[in-house]
Amino acid sequence: MELKDFISQTIEQISLGINEAQAKCKQYGVIVNPRVTIGRDGDFYLPKKTDQVAMERRVQLLDLDIAVTITESAESNIGGKIGVSFIGLGANTKEDARTSNVNRVKFSLPICLPTTN
Repeated sequence: MELKDFISQTIEQISLGINEAQAKCKQYGVIVNPRVTIGRDGDFYLPKKTDQVAMERRVQLLDLDIAVTITESAESNIGGKIGVSFIGLGANTKEDARTSNVNRVKFSLPICLPTTN
């Protein structure tokens, strides 16, 4: 899987998971990722009367720590291709001249996840 696809699909799956959790947990009175107002000392709270307080959408940091592989194969003239490796997954492999380098990429991505009103 290419790195760009992994990042895109990860964010999409997190967003879908939040939406699903919001729907499932509503019946229990649980509010998943509400729109919030910031109080003192970084505390978050939901005011009793929302018309009196400006609600804010929280920007959160999504921390990603990804193992990235660059594989070059003698079978291809294309050269190296950057991808995300999944260790432990079964796959059919052929014996060929292949060079692979593994690096880690760690970064934080500011994101506003789906909220509940």
